[in-house]
Amino acid sequence: MPLGSTRLFVLGDARTGTTSVHYWFLSANIRSIHYYIKEASQIEPLHKFRRQNWDCLKSFIDSSPYQAFSDYPTRIFFRELMEHYRDAKFILTRRRDTATWLRSMSSYFSGSQLDLALLESYYACLNEEIRSYSAFFGVALLELCIDDNSAVNARLLGEFVGLNDPPKLGRYNRS
Repeated sequence: MPLGSTRLFVLGDARTGTTSVHYWFLSANIRSIHYYIKEASQIEPLHKFRRQNWDCLKSFIDSSPYQAFSDYPTRIFFRELMEHYRDAKFILTRRRDTATWLRSMSSYFSGSQLDLALLESYYACLNEEIRSYSAFFGVALLELCIDDNSAVNARLLGEFVGLNDPPKLGRYNRS
């Protein structure tokens, strides 16, 4: 299936390669936006203003020139996105295991007081919920481990979005 105007939503958490996938989209000439909380008129904390933030996010997506959306607020609203944009393609970026993800989070946010036990639980539960919701709504989901071979990941992304000659997948914000 050719890409056309299919929307693409990257649902990975911080430190899972969302920036790398965003730059991959750009190198493939796919209009992409990354970490677009301000652009989508989100009110923080996002979960406290969920209904209002969803309305603003949907309006932004529907009126924006972008085809691909990654990082926050995308991850927060994966349920609504899957229900509303059933023809979209969803990409869950992740790390090889939770321990690798926690090490990356600790390294990146050094000096911050991170509750690693809470983060670990949240990461694992939310990823599992994304898998369950994608099956429930019957949406296309590609799970991509950013720690795997970059050439293989580029090929998988290319096949998933319908590109015959996908660009290389770089690694940005590596830790």
